[in-house]
Amino acid sequence: MSPKINPSDAATPSGPQTPEEVATLLGNVERDITQIKADVDQLMQPLVDALKRNRYFDEMQTQLRSAQKVARAWHDWPLITGIHEAVLMLRSNPQGADRYLLEHLESLIFQAGVTEYGLVGEIVDIEEVEVVAVTGNGDRFVVSQCKRPGLRIETVPLRKPIVEITRETQIAP
Repeated sequence: MSPKINPSDAATPSGPQTPEEVATLLGNVERDITQIKADVDQLMQPLVDALKRNRYFDEMQTQLRSAQKVARAWHDWPLITGIHEAVLMLRSNPQGADRYLLEHLESLIFQAGVTEYGLVGEIVDIEEVEVVAVTGNGDRFVVSQCKRPGLRIETVPLRKPIVEITRETQIAP
């Protein structure tokens, strides 16, 4: 059974009736909005500072991981270069090389975070390679022949490549 509605109750507005009540209500709303703005302003700066600290922490963590990789590679340098020598020997005799052994040894090097550089076609920094021959006369140093690839971790060279260089002039786009 539903309750009976008095028709005179339905016509009564539920909001403020007089201009004074409207003014009071608007004053309360304005005060509430001002308080909310003050609360947000009070919370915003610590929040921004915390986000900056988190970003700074993330950047520091990334740099630390990178430094750890480099330190580990330098620690394992004799082992890594020995494995790299074995890889180069296997590559020099492709018919007699065990393909799976070669892939496994290459993966050991790359899992350590070490990459080869100084390969044919790469633009190199002349200070980071051992040059046996140079042709051309430009401002870019491009590897034309690789006698032995180098090794690096991140941007740090562990072992310089032995290469022949072609100097090329950089063409403006």
